[in-house]
Amino acid sequence: KAARVHCDGKLWCVMGCGGDRDKGKRPIMGEIASRLADITVVTDDNPRSEASESIIEQILAGVIPNSTVYTEADRAQAISLALSKSNAGDLFLIAGKGHETYQEIQGVRSSFSDLNEVARFDSAYRELALRNVVVGFGKTGMSVAAYCVQRGWPFAVTDDAAEPPRLTELNTHVPVEFAPIQRFEFLPSDRLFVSPGVQMTHPDVQRAKALGAVLKNEIQVFSELCERPIAMNTGSNGKRTVTNFVGQL
Repeated sequence: KAARVHCDGKLWCVMGCGGDRDKGKRPIMGEIASRLADITVVTDDNPRSEASESIIEQILAGVIPNSTVYTEADRAQAISLALSKSNAGDLFLIAGKGHETYQEIQGVRSSFSDLNEVARFDSAYRELALRNVVVGFGKTGMSVAAYCVQRGWPFAVTDDAAEPPRLTELNTHVPVEFAPIQRFEFLPSDRLFVSPGVQMTHPDVQRAKALGAVLKNEIQVFSELCERPIAMNTGSNGKRTVTNFVGQL
């Protein structure tokens, strides 16, 4: 009831019941959640030694007929489901675990935080909202575009070719926009992936940077993905140095 006062849209309730606790309260909590919330997502709390499916069934036994209820045992997925289906003005009550930083399943306590899951979803959502532009669509541009597709990021491509041949090879389910490099300035961008064949001093690259875009090249993308230590060396030519260095590795 307190949450409803602050809600302009739909009121969501993500909830579950703890295992090895009062089973009689489970249908009662299901009834209360489905009556007071517009949409209820029933999930795990701390199942402890009990079967998750059994707890969820007992909660569902009390929900009001014809109410909107989703079930998702995985609590992280349940939070993500609710947030992903929301609209502007909706409000979420993620109930039960509060400040806890663990989840107990079959006697094992694993690291888990409702707050962290919301923050993780928010970060991913913000990533999806960024306007990405791949500048130069040779082999490097193609690999960066494939990376964007893998992450589910919409992106635009700009190249000096009117119709980059590799663009048709890209198997993508995300929106892709193309503009010749001569019209690059008309592509709004938050993040530019600049291929080696394009100078960072390119006027439109610098213009995008001045407007706040983040510039990256393929090495930076790789280094951010790599969880292992990275060793690099360089020189005027580097053939012998690189050969000896790799040989030592």
